[in-house]
Amino acid sequence: HDEHPIDEKHGKHDEQSRHSCAEAKAKMAEIERKKKQLREQEKSAKIAGLVKDRDNLAHQHKAAQFKMDKQAQQLEEMRKEMLKWKAQALEKDRDKLQKEMNSTHSVLLMEK
Repeated sequence: HDEHPIDEKHGKHDEQSRHSCAEAKAKMAEIERKKKQLREQEKSAKIAGLVKDRDNLAHQHKAAQFKMDKQAQQLEEMRKEMLKWKAQALEKDRDKLQKEMNSTHSVLLMEK
């Protein structure tokens, strides 16, 4: 009869430790679940960040391409403008030479 109360106590202790063990397990499982959730969120945040970076880069690339195209266009226009000027200058030179030739020619004619 002496052992019975101890057994009862022991049984209660067992029950308690089993209960706290189950609680601890549940807490651990909860922590693991939260960690997993965080990892998933982190992953999707990383992906979202990468997508955003990619979109930004694509946008920058587009902008740079647009700038380059615009600059190329401006250069082409400047080149055309310069050629026009050169052509005009050459025409002036030609006209001047033509006039000189004409005047020399007429001088030569007059001298004859």
